[in-house]
Amino acid sequence: MKQVEGMPSWVYWGLWGINSRKVAVIFLLIVSLLTLILVPVGVYFHEFSSVLLIGGPIWYWLAIKWADKNLMWPASVS
Repeated sequence: MKQVEGMPSWVYWGLWGINSRKVAVIFLLIVSLLTLILVPVGVYFHEFSSVLLIGGPIWYWLAIKWADKNLMWPASVS
């Protein structure tokens, strides 16, 4: 995604290199699945810093919602 005027930096960096909403949602699903697997494993092995992984899916979700609300997705990607 290209940065446009008025786009917050956190949205730009969250969706950097993503050209469509479909790809962003696929990334969101992958990161969510990895988080659901890795956080319990990390907690089991007393590696509580793995809980920080929860921020990834939240960031993707918020960035996608911002892009949806502000109509930032291209009409079609060739």
